Amino acid sequence: MIKKYVQAAADPRLGGRLLAWAGLADTGKDGPEAHERNASLRQEVEQLQERQQNGELDERHDAAALLLIMMSAANALAVYPQLARGLFEADATSPEVVERYAAQLAQLIQPPRDARPRGRRRELIRRKKRSFQPLCEAPLQMSLRRGCHY
Repeated sequence: MIKKYVQAAADPRLGGRLLAWAGLADTGKDGPEAHERNASLRQEVEQLQERQQNGELDERHDAAALLLIMMSAANALAVYPQLARGLFEADATSPEVVERYAAQLAQLIQPPRDARPRGRRRELIRRKKRSFQPLCEAPLQMSLRRGCHY
């Protein structure tokens, strides 16, 4: 999931910078789009909570905070391209930088190896994964397509 966020945010055509700009220009009052945005966010939090319960994500973190952290971190290449160039010595939108950064973020949110499920619990999780159908697209991609409502 985080890898998709990073890829979407780093793609200049999808508007990761516009998303950041919309946040900077926020007045503190929600417009008519807020209901749909908030419903989508709640749905994403519920999905994260399920993944935490299944052992896919670290249970120590608040799911709502984790989602905001993930979305914020995913936007870093788009919001701070000058820092990415300095740190990675390459363009922030290059496939190599995007993949390297996304892989590191994914490692950060996974539970420690010794906390991952084993034995019967792992098999139950594996079965559930096979039947899992994503409830919606990545919220970052949805927001960008709808005009940066996040």
